[in-house]
Amino acid sequence: MSGKPRTAKQLFAFLAVVAYGAEATKLAVQTTELQTACKLAGELKKAGADLAIKVSTKAAQAQQLTDLAADILAIAFTQDGVASSKLKLAAELARQQSSKAQKALATNAKNAVLAAARAGTAAGRIDDIAAAMLKAATGGNSQCVASSTSALQGTINQVKLDGCTSGSNNQLTLPGDDSVTTPVDIAGAFKGISDTESTTNSGATTYNLLHKGTNGGFGQPTAAVKLLGGLLEQSTVAGTAPTWKGGATNYAASGEPYKTIHNDYTALEIELGTTSSTTIALLAINDATINKAPELTIPKGSINADYPAEEIKLDTTDTANIKAMLKQYRDALAGPKLDKERDTFFRKLLDLNSTACELGTQLTAHQDCDVTKTQNPKCDGKKQGDCEKATGCEWNKTERKCKLTENIEQDAQKENQ
Repeated sequence: MSGKPRTAKQLFAFLAVVAYGAEATKLAVQTTELQTACKLAGELKKAGADLAIKVSTKAAQAQQLTDLAADILAIAFTQDGVASSKLKLAAELARQQSSKAQKALATNAKNAVLAAARAGTAAGRIDDIAAAMLKAATGGNSQCVASSTSALQGTINQVKLDGCTSGSNNQLTLPGDDSVTTPVDIAGAFKGISDTESTTNSGATTYNLLHKGTNGGFGQPTAAVKLLGGLLEQSTVAGTAPTWKGGATNYAASGEPYKTIHNDYTALEIELGTTSSTTIALLAINDATINKAPELTIPKGSINADYPAEEIKLDTTDTANIKAMLKQYRDALAGPKLDKERDTFFRKLLDLNSTACELGTQLTAHQDCDVTKTQNPKCDGKKQGDCEKATGCEWNKTERKCKLTENIEQDAQKENQ
């Protein structure tokens, strides 16, 4: 070696040779291969968004059914006979369906949030590295992503990594309400990823992240590095392309985290995403924007083991009448008045004695109600002969007039207390 001092460039070159080894190769990956990995990231993001939407939808249904039950019950107390019975039946059914929705939320909401968090974490491990791989460029040419088995990608701003990035600047994408336009398929996306070596050969040797030398891989560890959430693994042999770890054959091994997320999502999608035909019909009755009245079927024993004893059907005429009464009731109490009326009605139910008369007189326009009063015989003014023949009457010899018998008199006094 000469005695001349080393320049900075010479020193950097020397350190690079030491770090990577003279035999180092840095192999890129195919664009199409990276796109399949990003498809999985997209499905994971979509799963998280879909679970959030389903939790929100189930909560909204529970609230709508609760309000429907309260309003129909309030209307029922203004009706008589068959109309009242049908209204109360619909109210009871709405209360039951609301309870089922609330139980579904109580059982599954936490698991849904955790599953969405796991899906987001897994997606982030993929799209962050994918974006870095595509953006690593010199003069507009990618250093990490190839357009063929030997040529690097020339115009990276035209490469689409749907599920990972969007736009000409390849910005990372975030899930939202508009993310779920097709069914979620995490398992299918994983199995669509290759399970063989990358098809890029040693002609593409500029990708430092996948550097591989005889002394180890990226950063010189002694074990192969896994990138993209475990989907891409370095070879332990210098100059050998990395191996994709997707496909059906790897689903139970390297794909185990994704399999777990897929299974959790599938179970929750059923628990939170299923809406019974009964609930659909009740929500249609509740929704003033839906003009068509549905038929409502109450199967035998659906409310409890003994009720109804036989299947009951409210036909479209019945439900149309309920919708009309519901609209009239709510229109008269628009805005905050409606919520206040619901609170007031519930308080009345708590305060009132459970007699048909009191419910009728306080909740309807009926002012005189003798439903729960004992119909006492009229004895006053009767002559002795007529008095002795009348049921519940007896002749008082001391006062020489017709009066109620002692037992009936005592019952009447108790009722008036």
